[in-house]
Amino acid sequence: MLLVWTLFSPRFRFGTINLIIVLLWNLVKRFCKNSFYFRTYLDLYVLFWYNLGIEGSWGGIMNSLGERLREARTNKDLTQDDVASRLGVTRSVIARYESNTNDPPSENLKKLAEIYDVSTDWLLGITNVMGSPPQSDDSVYAAHRDDGYDKPLDPETLAYINKAVEEAFKKREEWLKKRNKPNKGK
Repeated sequence: MLLVWTLFSPRFRFGTINLIIVLLWNLVKRFCKNSFYFRTYLDLYVLFWYNLGIEGSWGGIMNSLGERLREARTNKDLTQDDVASRLGVTRSVIARYESNTNDPPSENLKKLAEIYDVSTDWLLGITNVMGSPPQSDDSVYAAHRDDGYDKPLDPETLAYINKAVEEAFKKREEWLKKRNKPNKGK
C-alpha cells in the first residue's frame, strides 16, 4: 500500500510529516465509514508532493536538473561565466539552466556532462552515482587491444570448434527430417 510505503520511505525524514499522515489516517479509520476514498485521496496527495520535488529542498535524495548542474559546477570550482565560455553561450543561459527556468538541449547537456566530468544519467537524476561519463568505444578498444583475440587459434581448439559445428548441423538435419516426415497415424 502506498501509504505504508510513504511512511517508511527514506525520503520522508521528517517525523512531523509522518506524524500528520498517521494522525489523519487514524481519524479516517475512526470516523469515516468508507475510508477507501479518503485513503486513496491521501495516497494521491502524498504521491503528488513526493514527485513534485519538495523533498529536494529538504535535503532529499532526488534533486532537480538545475540543482545538479549547480552542484557539479561548484564541485569543479567553476563560475557560470567559465562554463558559459566553454559551452559557447551567455552566463544568463547557464543561470536559467541552474534555476530550472530552461532545460538545456541534449547537445548542451552532453557538453555540460563532459565539462563537469559527470554522467548525463546523474545530471538527469536517473542515477545518484556522480561518476564520470562512460568511456568511448576507442578507449575501450585500446584498453583491451592486447587480449589475445586477434591471434590465430591453436589446432586443438580449431578441431573442437569444427566438430561442434558439424554435430550441430547433423542434429538440425535430423530435426528437419523428423519434422517433415509424414504422420502415418492420420
